[in-house]
Amino acid sequence: MGNAPEAKVKPQWLTYMDEFAVQDDVDAVEKETLVFIRELLLAPDTDEHATERAIQAVQAYYREMYCPPDDPYWKQDPGYGVLQVIGSIVPHVFALVEHIPFDDVRHKRLADLLLGLKEQAVQEFNPEDPQLGWDPRPLDEMAYDDWNAMHCASTLFPPLCYCPDTDNNGCASAFPNDPMDRCNRTLSVYTLLARLTPIMGGKSGYWAVTDVVEGLEEPASPRSTPLVLNAAAVIATQFVQFAGEVLVRLVDDAKWRTWAAKLKNIADNPPADAEWDLQKHARKAYERMTELRPDLFQEVSN
Repeated sequence: MGNAPEAKVKPQWLTYMDEFAVQDDVDAVEKETLVFIRELLLAPDTDEHATERAIQAVQAYYREMYCPPDDPYWKQDPGYGVLQVIGSIVPHVFALVEHIPFDDVRHKRLADLLLGLKEQAVQEFNPEDPQLGWDPRPLDEMAYDDWNAMHCASTLFPPLCYCPDTDNNGCASAFPNDPMDRCNRTLSVYTLLARLTPIMGGKSGYWAVTDVVEGLEEPASPRSTPLVLNAAAVIATQFVQFAGEVLVRLVDDAKWRTWAAKLKNIADNPPADAEWDLQKHARKAYERMTELRPDLFQEVSN
């Protein structure tokens, strides 16, 4: 008699959504936008149109809920509905990526959902043809909170190894105990920030530079473990890959060459304890740097 097939483990992100949806304090907008995101994440990995369908569903929901033709009041404050919808989706995205690997297709879909909503947002509201706009406040505020929480006490990944007590700046309470799990969760959040840097305001450029420096040049703490150093290096590669066009405007030629040399060295001579395909990501990041500033890497002909 053959062995019974192993039960399929329910992914953490799906468990999170199921538990969130039944909470008593969840409003109608949060529930409905979560439905769109659930369909986005459950789509097959090969579905290239899943993100666009989700964007269209969100846009249609906005028009239906906040722009009813028989109610004239929405025309007086069209930004209210925009803030309600965007302000519901952004927290969903940030909460879910903590449970999704940084290099998973679902991680990219969540980032692309926000990028797409921003790209397709109307610049001026037309009451005769109401379309979803964009409000930057939810994203900027959420990103600010997450980045600062992970850089509290001026150290990279304080929840990973520097905050043994949950009362230490309050930064360890939301993180799992296992070091690898903590690194995985942090990697996912930082990669989301990297993907979204091009559409964020505030200090997003400063954050990007800081994270590359801490990953390639100067660890945030001398007590960083090898696992944390690996994670920091991977995070640096993600910022270079996804926020390179922002970074290239913020650093000088010498700094750009220094980062590129560090990445090339990792790609050619990866650490023996490398994790998360560090070598592959370092190579991609190096290639991205040469694409953005080819003039700095051309051989000088005699």
